[in-house]
Amino acid sequence: MDKVRIAVIGNGIIGESHISGYQSIPEAEVVAICDINEERLNAKADMYNVPQERRFTKLEDRVALPEIDTVSVCTWNSAHAPCAIMALNAGKHVLCEKPMALTVDETDLMLTVMKETGKKLMIGQVCRCTPAFVLAKQRIDEVRSWKRIVDIVKPYQKLHDKACSEVFNLGISLYVKAYMIGDSV
Repeated sequence: MDKVRIAVIGNGIIGESHISGYQSIPEAEVVAICDINEERLNAKADMYNVPQERRFTKLEDRVALPEIDTVSVCTWNSAHAPCAIMALNAGKHVLCEKPMALTVDETDLMLTVMKETGKKLMIGQVCRCTPAFVLAKQRIDEVRSWKRIVDIVKPYQKLHDKACSEVFNLGISLYVKAYMIGDSV
């Protein structure tokens, strides 16, 4: 089987976790990284042995490279939609961190471009699968009351890392909140 060749866009904490995760998968290869901060870009690229010619500060410069199959969008939330759309239009599959976009219009555009290009777009709702969230969801399903839900969720916040700990923080996204209380999404 050929390796899936991945470009990681954004190299902060989340981007680094993507790079590290991909490097642990024999069928995956990080072939390029992009970050607007050149110093951070080079530090991460050196750490993960990404060659100089596969480091870039502007996505539009390299996203269409034939050596890239898939793009991980790990940028600031405000850049999720533009980066994902650019990658989809360049013929790449996309894994985009949550939230998908900042507006409904951006979300709709991302879905339209995905359908037009025939490429896959996945939003990384990874916290939904962690033990703390699964257990909290089970408990919420048992009670169905906002006061009881808040009482149940608080202890599980301590079980989880800072990136995913606050279930009722906007950073987790309305999608996860709706999922937790059983609303349709």
